[in-house]
Amino acid sequence: LDNSDDQRPVLLAKARVMAESGNNQEALHHLEIALDMDIHDHSVWELAGELYASSGNIETARNAYNRACQIAPLVPRYHLRLGQLCLQSEHFDQALAHLNQATTLELDSDEQAQVQSELGRVFEALGQFDRAYKAYSVAIQQQPRSASNHFRAGVALKQLKDYDSAAGMFKKAIELDPKNVDAHRQLAAVSALGLVSGTAV
Repeated sequence: LDNSDDQRPVLLAKARVMAESGNNQEALHHLEIALDMDIHDHSVWELAGELYASSGNIETARNAYNRACQIAPLVPRYHLRLGQLCLQSEHFDQALAHLNQATTLELDSDEQAQVQSELGRVFEALGQFDRAYKAYSVAIQQQPRSASNHFRAGVALKQLKDYDSAAGMFKKAIELDPKNVDAHRQLAAVSALGLVSGTAV
């Protein structure tokens, strides 16, 4: 008699306990046994994706999140996470596809900001700084107190040689996060560049 259905809840419970205690290797051991039993719970594949990602196995993490997306295609965070993992592994076209898919779903303001921020990072990696700035601007509209998004927008503007606007973004990032060393450095850099180019900052 096949008792795999009885084993699955126990294996998954053990995996979750191990993951919560930080024992990712042991959690994956139990989880992989359960996954071989044809799991249709998207949250289990999400857990697998995070465990694989934390162990540095990005390709397998992407596969796990793809399975979660197949089971639950309307969950925005799966597309967002896939976008992040694809960006991390420099699969930029796939990152854009997943993030653009996320934008078609029902998102709250925090989710919108996260998706747009990740889109900005992909466009930065592609050297498309005008599109990166637009994405960060949308993210800032959704999360106006995000120092990170102001900083990234400033970096994009710096690349576009709009030093005055870049300085404004870096100043805002510093106002929101006074200990942001990178923002202080970038503000000094664009101030110097503004003087060289003849535009006051």
